[in-house]
Amino acid sequence: CNKFLHHQIFYRAGMQTPRSVMVRFFVEGKDGVENKDVTIVDKLLSASTLLENRGCQWPFLIKPNSAGFGSGIALLYNQEELTRYGRRVLSDNAFAPSNDGLA
Repeated sequence: CNKFLHHQIFYRAGMQTPRSVMVRFFVEGKDGVENKDVTIVDKLLSASTLLENRGCQWPFLIKPNSAGFGSGIALLYNQEELTRYGRRVLSDNAFAPSNDGLA
C-alpha cells in the first residue's frame, strides 16, 4: 500500500504526520518515454531542498516504495550522504523501485 497516500489521509483527518515528499524515479517526457536527462540523484536533491525550504532539518529518512517491507530505508544526515545513496541505488540496483516508480 502507498505510504505517501497514508500520510495524506492522516493529514486530512487532522492527525499529525511527518512532512514528506514523493519522488518519482521515472519521469515520462511528452512522448511517454522516460526522461533520462534527470537522474534519481537530481530528484532526491531537489526533494531535500524542497523539504529544507519548508522548514525541515536533517537528518532525513528515505523510504522507497519497493514493497520490500522496509527494504532500502536509510537515515541520511546531509546532501552528501543523500547523493551517495542515490548513486548507490543507480549503480548497484540496491533495491528495485516499485512498479509505480516512487521513492
